[in-house]
Amino acid sequence: MGQYTSQWWGVDLGSEKNVRYVRLQNRNDCCPERLTDVDIYLGSTAETFTGNALVKSDVSVLSNVMLEVEINALGRYIYLNRPSAAGLTVCKFYDSSLFDKQAPVNDLSFADSTTGRPWAECGQYTSQWWGVDLGSEKNVRYVRLQNRNDCCPERLTDVDIYLGSTAETFTGNALVKSDVSVLSNVMLEVEINALGRYIYLNRPSAAGLTVCKFYVFA
Repeated sequence: MGQYTSQWWGVDLGSEKNVRYVRLQNRNDCCPERLTDVDIYLGSTAETFTGNALVKSDVSVLSNVMLEVEINALGRYIYLNRPSAAGLTVCKFYDSSLFDKQAPVNDLSFADSTTGRPWAECGQYTSQWWGVDLGSEKNVRYVRLQNRNDCCPERLTDVDIYLGSTAETFTGNALVKSDVSVLSNVMLEVEINALGRYIYLNRPSAAGLTVCKFYVFA
C-alpha cells in the first residue's frame, strides 16, 4: 500500500441493514499498526466514507486478533477509515447483519491501491481465501481482477476461483477456474460461465493473497 493522507475501505450491504456489530481481524506477519486508530462509518452514501455517520472511532486491533465492535445502527454502506499516511490493512471483515461469523462480505471493489484506496490483504496462513456474496444465485459470465502496483505481485498468482451455494468458506463450492495469475497493476478478465451465489478466491500459499479490484459480471 502506498503512503496516503487518508486510507479507507468500504463495503456495500446491498440494502439498508440494522448492523449490530462487525468483526475485524488484523494480519499476523507485520505492520499491525495499520489496523489501529480506525474510524467506522455507516450510512447511505456510496462514493466515500464522508457523508456517512461516524458510528465508532479510534478502533485498534492487535496482531492476528479478531475484534468484535458493537455498532447498532442503520445503513447500507460501511467504511473503515484510518486518517494516517502509514496505510490501512484489514485481513478479515464480517458484518453481523448479513452473515454468520465465517461468511464473506459483499465488496464494492473499493480496495484500490492504484488510486489511493487501500488494498485488502490477509495474513500468513497455509490457505488464503477471500469471498463475495452476490445476494442470490447468479449466472456469472466473467470476473475481473486487478493486482496491486507497488509490490508483492506474486500474491495474486496461482489463484483458484470457486463458485457455489456454500457461504462458510470456499470448500463445498465448485472450482470454476484454477491457477489464475495476474501481473502487477493489470486488470485480468477471467471467463466463468457458471451459476452460484458465493464466489471465492483461494491461493493455497503461506505467502498471502492480495487483490486490489474485483468485479463480477452476471
